[in-house]
Amino acid sequence: MRRQFLFLIIAFIAVLFYGCGKEAPEITEVISEEAYERELLSEESTIVVQIDGAVNDPGVYELPGGSRIRDLVVAAGGMCDDAVLESINLAEIAIDGMRYHVMTVTEYEAGRGGASAMVNINTATVKELMTLAGIGESKAKSIVEYRKKNGLFKSVEDLLKVSGIKRGTLNKIMDDITI
Repeated sequence: MRRQFLFLIIAFIAVLFYGCGKEAPEITEVISEEAYERELLSEESTIVVQIDGAVNDPGVYELPGGSRIRDLVVAAGGMCDDAVLESINLAEIAIDGMRYHVMTVTEYEAGRGGASAMVNINTATVKELMTLAGIGESKAKSIVEYRKKNGLFKSVEDLLKVSGIKRGTLNKIMDDITI
């Protein structure tokens, strides 16, 4: 028993003085959140985004960081004649890995029975989310809180990660939401 205890003490001292054989990575620079955002938005970085719907050349595009949706639409050859300008925010900064959809007149009028456009779950307010079937104030607040804590939704399926949102609810609103 003493022999094992002595061995453990020696091993502990060796690890203490010599480490586990791996050197700790050296932290050379700590950057603020603002500096990180500036790096993401700098033109030196690139983003990859997808656009589809009523554009002349739908597809995946590589753009400089900080590009706006209007830059993405231009890269996609512009909007088609039946595009609805109000269906997308051209001033929004394009986010790496996101998919953007430009609605046609038919899609726009069909959305919500012709009453309004689809609800963007990444930008909608609590009030706007409450216009969706089965989404009351508490679920709408949960969606906004989830978005604040975890960032933007990458797909509409990500709504299932929000507390209180089940498959049935998502199926009800699937045709009325976009990212």
